Parts: sequence; structure tokens; C-alpha cells
Amino acid sequence: MKKVILAFLVFSFLNTFAQRQNEMGFFVNEDNSLFSGVFTFMKNDLKHEVTILKGEINGLAKIYNPDQKLIEEGLLINNVKDGKWLRYNATGNIINIAFFKLGKKDSTWLVFDDNQVKRMEMHYKNGEKIGEWKSWNETGDLIAVKAYVLN
Repeated sequence: MKKVILAFLVFSFLNTFAQRQNEMGFFVNEDNSLFSGVFTFMKNDLKHEVTILKGEINGLAKIYNPDQKLIEEGLLINNVKDGKWLRYNATGNIINIAFFKLGKKDSTWLVFDDNQVKRMEMHYKNGEKIGEWKSWNETGDLIAVKAYVLN
């Protein structure tokens, strides 16, 4: 659903600048050539920048808060999250490191608090929880471990 909403928002924005989505779903210019560029649109008071390459949402995506501070960035491949995604707090510190493989959660995910203390470590493979998940308290003491086995 998020993919459809993002595509609609990007399409709506592109449409105001004479680009349109053709019958095959590619973003094209007035002369029907494939469009490439970075587009910005607003959603829920957040500024979104997405990269369109050869008519498709592919490349770097960034999200900014109302104060224009970067709060999230990562790669979109065919309009789904892929590779490393970072989330930042209001002071610019990384609070989440996440990985995706063509839209599915993958690899090790880390969560930090505003003081840069690691609070969680989670592991995914192809969207499924795996391995040991760990939690730490605000002073960095390990407080919980839970093991997941891939079905």
C-alpha cells in the first residue's frame, strides 16, 4: 500500500510539471521520453525527495522534518526499499540502521537512543526474524535476549 501511495504522490507532483505516467507505468516527459530527475513532494508535513531514473522510482530517497532536517534516507529500487536505510533524530544522530532486500527486512538492524546508546539489535532474513535479538537499557546493560529460528 505504501508503494501505491508513494507512486500516486510522485505521479501527482510530476503531473503538475508536464510529466506523466504512461500506460506501462513509466514517468515520461511531454515528448514521451523517459524522465530522470529528483522530485520533492510533501506528505504529512514531511518533505520527501525521490529519484526517478529512466522513468522509474530508483535511487536515493530522503525525508526531512518540518524544520528541513534530514530524518530518513535510503535507496529505492523499483519503488521499494533496498539496502541500507538510516533514521536520524532532531540533532542529526543516527537512531536506526536498517537493511532491506527488495522491500523485505534483511540483515542486522540496530536501534540507538538519543544519547547514542545501543538499545536493540535485531536480525532478519528475507523478511523473517532470525537469530538472537538483544535489548539494552539506557546505561548499556544487556537486559533481554530472545532467539528466533527461521521456519
